[in-house]
Amino acid sequence: MISILGLFGCSELATSKPIGSQLEWIDNVELRWFGVTSLSIRFSDRLWLLDPFFSRPVAGELVPNALGKEWMIELLGQQVDRIWVGHSHYDHALDVRTAASHYDSPVYGSATTWYLVEGLSCHRIDHGWEAVVDGVTVKAFRTSHWRPDWTGVGSYDALTAPSDDYALAPNGGVLSFHMQFPFGQSIFFQDTMGPLNAADGSGETYADNMAEVSEFPIDLWLACGNCLSEPSELAAYVSLLNPTQVIPIHWDGAMPDPESPPTYVSDPTWEAVFSDFAIPAEPFSGYNQPVVLQNTESF
Repeated sequence: MISILGLFGCSELATSKPIGSQLEWIDNVELRWFGVTSLSIRFSDRLWLLDPFFSRPVAGELVPNALGKEWMIELLGQQVDRIWVGHSHYDHALDVRTAASHYDSPVYGSATTWYLVEGLSCHRIDHGWEAVVDGVTVKAFRTSHWRPDWTGVGSYDALTAPSDDYALAPNGGVLSFHMQFPFGQSIFFQDTMGPLNAADGSGETYADNMAEVSEFPIDLWLACGNCLSEPSELAAYVSLLNPTQVIPIHWDGAMPDPESPPTYVSDPTWEAVFSDFAIPAEPFSGYNQPVVLQNTESF
């Protein structure tokens, strides 16, 4: 039984931190949120970083910068073992190269992410990718972007060559990650969300992709909290995924002030759908506040 506690081009194969490395396991998994969809997942002696975005504009220019790096290190400390990128817009991946370089961490992401971290260790992955990473079974699924009709934002575009233009990089095709931890906890991380029938140029059938996800348990769904405005579209996801609990992310905008506590304004669509399904759907209580997934069974 799982209880949720708390405050409610680069080289293709990583070499410095092998996927199959052995750990001394403890049974808690701790999540912390740093704004938008940047999160850490701490378990055993490992820390994973999702969607590294810490830099904010300096002198009007949106680029990775020293202040963003300082904030990242202050929040995370000196250890990040792996970096996962859901899609490659600036508000999800602006600091991916900085983080990978500072922490000597392999990156997992799309073709666009691959080109953004040129020269560093990365895994270029796509729908159907699966591996046991630090003892965690991770599966990647293609999902649709918010507003897939917005050309250059929601459309399925990817870099085809190395680039330093982080701010204008295309989304690269969205990846969502299912993570199954050895003591039973399961997380589905989805950093943006568009309709299941989105026609974005990818040729993907997102309803079929989500049906694949539904084959696996989801104790906690980390989902874009204001991406879908039609209740039927959100309900279609919930019907397929059937999560135990949901935490909304990305409701604080695309570039929030990390010094200001976020104020959650509930979304009527979100409230109505999750009430109908009787699924708890509450945000993190603030930036850098822990939520713990704890296994309560004896081993």
